[in-house]
Amino acid sequence: MRTAFFIFSLLFAQAALASIPDFPSEGLYQAKSYDVLLAVRHIIVPTMTANYAQKIQDLKDDGFTCGYTSMQATKCTKQERTAVLPEYIKNKILDNWFGYTLEINDIRFDPTQTTDGESYQEWSVPQEVKFKGKSFSQYRLMVTDKIKKLALGQTYVGAEFYFNYTSDSRRFETIIQETQTQSRFEFVSFLIAVKFK
Repeated sequence: MRTAFFIFSLLFAQAALASIPDFPSEGLYQAKSYDVLLAVRHIIVPTMTANYAQKIQDLKDDGFTCGYTSMQATKCTKQERTAVLPEYIKNKILDNWFGYTLEINDIRFDPTQTTDGESYQEWSVPQEVKFKGKSFSQYRLMVTDKIKKLALGQTYVGAEFYFNYTSDSRRFETIIQETQTQSRFEFVSFLIAVKFK
């Protein structure tokens, strides 16, 4: 009986340990590179324009997906084949993300699991993180089977900064969106991963 209890306890402990994620490694990290993940062209077609229906059909024929956004406009979107960033967006990325240190200090005491779902877990981690002149005494760690996300600070809609990592707890990336306006009715949105190590 004691042997069975010991084996059960050992298996339970191993299962509990298996669900604990790899927390971010302490250290100093800086942005080293960035990748354009996605570029999407958006065209707004006002319903009051001449040949409105034909313009929508022409865009659909060109591979755009269109949907009504309001009673007065239809928005059509299409993924761009090439994702070349305009120079001013490159400069904005360099100014906003490069040259800043992401400082992750030691975990002060055990993290607390706040959500334990089948495909999603969340932890409150008492680990100080500093970035862009701000210090965060703890953060939320959001975990799925594919990615872990540090959420630093709180805003009305989420967090001030998000940093993702996967199997390597010493390589992080933040996903940002930038927009190139081409006209009042046309713009390109870029999804960009800024990589820290």
